[in-house]
Amino acid sequence: MKHKLESLISALTEKYWPLLWRALLGMLIGSLSLFELHTISLDSRLKWAPSKPSSPNIVVIRLTPYDLKKWKYNRNILAGSSALIDSADEFYWEEALWADLINQILKSNPQKIGIALYLGASQSSEKNRHIFQDPRVLWAVPKKSDPSLLPSFTLYNHENVGEISISEDPDGFFRRYQADPSYLGDFFEKLTNSKQTGTLLKMSYREKQINIIDAFHVLAGNVPTSEFENKIILIGRSLNETSRSYKTPLSPFSRLGLTTLIADNWIHNKWIKFLPISFYLFYYLILGILILGLIIRYPHKVAFVFLFFLALILIMLSTSVFDLQGIWLPILGPLVQILTTWVLFMGYSLNKMEKQTLSLKEEKRLIKKLDELKINFVSLISHDLKTPIAKIQAVIQKLENSSLQEAELTELNKINSYSKELNRYIQNVLKLLQIESSQFQIQSDSVDINELLQRVWSELSPLANTRNISCQFDLTPLFSIEGDEKLLSEILVNLIQNAIQYSQSSSQIQIATQEESDYVIIRIRDQGDGIDKDELPFLFEKFYRGKKSSLSQQGSGLGLFLVKYFVELHHGKIYMESEINKGTLVTVWLPVQQPTSPKKENL
Repeated sequence: MKHKLESLISALTEKYWPLLWRALLGMLIGSLSLFELHTISLDSRLKWAPSKPSSPNIVVIRLTPYDLKKWKYNRNILAGSSALIDSADEFYWEEALWADLINQILKSNPQKIGIALYLGASQSSEKNRHIFQDPRVLWAVPKKSDPSLLPSFTLYNHENVGEISISEDPDGFFRRYQADPSYLGDFFEKLTNSKQTGTLLKMSYREKQINIIDAFHVLAGNVPTSEFENKIILIGRSLNETSRSYKTPLSPFSRLGLTTLIADNWIHNKWIKFLPISFYLFYYLILGILILGLIIRYPHKVAFVFLFFLALILIMLSTSVFDLQGIWLPILGPLVQILTTWVLFMGYSLNKMEKQTLSLKEEKRLIKKLDELKINFVSLISHDLKTPIAKIQAVIQKLENSSLQEAELTELNKINSYSKELNRYIQNVLKLLQIESSQFQIQSDSVDINELLQRVWSELSPLANTRNISCQFDLTPLFSIEGDEKLLSEILVNLIQNAIQYSQSSSQIQIATQEESDYVIIRIRDQGDGIDKDELPFLFEKFYRGKKSSLSQQGSGLGLFLVKYFVELHHGKIYMESEINKGTLVTVWLPVQQPTSPKKENL
């Protein structure tokens, strides 16, 4: 038992190992993308994703130097000064303005107000301190801020301030946000009253798609109170005046725009999620098995089509899961796996085909040599048989002229009939050998089909008379056609002789001709027992004889094969229709003019 098991394993390994190691190598190359999960950017995938507006749960308010000038808190700001671009956030601190702005928003009952400006150690009077210390107001401070640099209205437990920890990847792009534990707490964690475990941002919009309200309109009361109700309000510097922009895969973001993006991810949990490495390995394994099955099961062209559609399905699956759930399913890895496995299998197939080609060439050489031996042998035997048969027929003719009794003459006639049948068989074999040789050619001439039919019937009438079979001609006047008269005669002799041989005694054969569409049509119908439909497709094959053939109906099985060959050599067609007990109809279509010079065709 152990020996049989080892033999089976050895056989399977030997047979399938060349396929298996290629599938494993394709899986290994495709799975290399797993090492890039936490290091490579998702820029391309984020750009593919459909772009959507920012979250309606977030309202963005921008504060510009123009707001300071337009409102009553005017510090004689020079509106067009380029110095404003590089000014610090403390420049925007004006206690009365901030008190009015925050108080105006608080009246609309917002969920939270996040101040995304770093206002430093801003001072406030007791009059407005209760507004700045409202539980719904959260002030942003830079990462690892010194306590002495916090606003004067910071609560002792630091509940109304939070750190914004913005850091870039080594290539200078901003793709992730991770809250760093500190004594001040994270700004977004406090803003949304939730904790998140994600780090990679799901960027679904660009900064220009953020809906922004100018602080001036809020202070002037031009914004409906419903605009802020139960929403998170983010207040920051003007998007086009910030001294710093952050590069992202989609577009540059200001700090206010980036803050909005992070808050959006935090509120709706849009973080890009990675599944366990074991899941991705299993995913590649199943994909490898599927690829292997398709390549082994189907021909290369069909397998290529299936693999193409498999790649499309994987792309749609990956993008759909990513867009809807934020789950990362690699695209590049599976595509590389499919392509690599296909290329490896093509190399294997080409190598296998090359070996098969060499084997076929050797086999073809041996077959050609065997065919030559066969042809030489059959030709030799056939020619050696023709001589004694000719001698037998000469002796029969001498005996027929002598005085013989009736019984002896009858037997002599049988011998003569058998010798003629044997001679015909030998002639058919010689014809087959001749058309299989490269020297075979036809002699094209003008042939009158109606005349040829009557001549053939005249030759075969003695055979028909022995069975009391008559012939009804329905010959339409025809033009002469181009063809080899000898071969056309062979066609008609064979078909009419078969009709006589397989017809019922005392029956009638119908022979008709007509001309249609540059073709001459010959129809020969008998009243025999008919041929089974299962046999019809094989009647024109070499050496095929019907199931009902008997010793009384001699035949070599070459007649109809030669007929079909000669018809096609004349660029014609032949059809046979038959029904049991209703006889057989043979239809031959021959062109009036040969389209090209007839050439020998492969059998």
